[in-house]
Amino acid sequence: PRAEHILSLRGIDLQHEQQTIKDTAFLMQQMEWREALAELDDNSDPLDVLESLEDEITQNVKSDLGKLQSLLASEQEEAALQAADVIRKLKFLYKMLAEIEIKEEALNDF
Repeated sequence: PRAEHILSLRGIDLQHEQQTIKDTAFLMQQMEWREALAELDDNSDPLDVLESLEDEITQNVKSDLGKLQSLLASEQEEAALQAADVIRKLKFLYKMLAEIEIKEEALNDF
């Protein structure tokens, strides 16, 4: 939310936007992660799959937070636009981590 506020001060409102992520490599990665979650029940060790997904996504979050920090430090308009893209990605990543946590809890309840 703080990063979104900084961008709103620079004229980029992420709260009410409908823009989607245009990074095709990231979109492909999203599909792979979604597929892995969808096929979880078919896997012999679903908790292992979830842990591995969680590690991979957490690494992406750390990397993107680093990028975001340096982009927000810049005053250039292009950096603000790139920061908006990073925030969109981070929102997706945090959503995926929340879904993984729900699935982990469900599996641990058995």
